[in-house]
Amino acid sequence: GLFRPITLWPFPIDAFREVAERARHLVVVEASEGQLEDEMRLALSYAGVHAPPISHVRRQGGVLPSQAEVVQQVLALTHEREGVL
Repeated sequence: GLFRPITLWPFPIDAFREVAERARHLVVVEASEGQLEDEMRLALSYAGVHAPPISHVRRQGGVLPSQAEVVQQVLALTHEREGVL
């Protein structure tokens, strides 16, 4: 699934809760040093939602993560879960 928040403050935990509770793993894609991931973890914690494992794809300095990087991360997680090396 995909969750793309329009605003980050306050973090839209009510909408995100559904995604987080169903997900086996979350991948946070952001063009920053992890601020979105930090806000997400904090909101989940305050809401009492047990977060699944979280990975990230990040780039700094005005560079956006590429589609290939995101696909590579998701495939790596899928193979890891299925025991494929």
